[in-house]
Amino acid sequence: MTFPWKLFPKKRKKGQKQVIYKNEVIKSARVRGKEYLNYKGIKVNQRTIGEPCRCRSCCFDKIPEGERQEIFDRFYALETKNEQDAYMQALIECSEISRKRPRVDQNNAKPKSKSYKYYVSSSSGKRRVCKTTFISINEVTVDRVRRLSK
Repeated sequence: MTFPWKLFPKKRKKGQKQVIYKNEVIKSARVRGKEYLNYKGIKVNQRTIGEPCRCRSCCFDKIPEGERQEIFDRFYALETKNEQDAYMQALIECSEISRKRPRVDQNNAKPKSKSYKYYVSSSSGKRRVCKTTFISINEVTVDRVRRLSK
């Protein structure tokens, strides 16, 4: 009895072709925050630091421009989206709510279960900032931060 793989001898591969697929180029550019053409051929602009927050503590203004750019560059220098998510999860701190207040006007609303603190890490250390500043400096969406918080 002969086996089918014995009938045809293996051909030696002389070299592999390096093929770069369109989806890999798009994925890499998206993770790096670079400009690219999406699947529909529409130009997606390069990521930049967002607008400042309007909170009482003026978190955005307390961090100098050079540090903001350093934080932004370090975030987009990470190789994959998973590494970026792990980096952001390390900067989000979850805690229990210190005081639960009853809501009178909202009967069907779910009570808040956790409280979150957001930090940015730079060469001068770890600083607490508001959620808006955290999103703006890292230039990510609110939904991505919500997903990482959960």
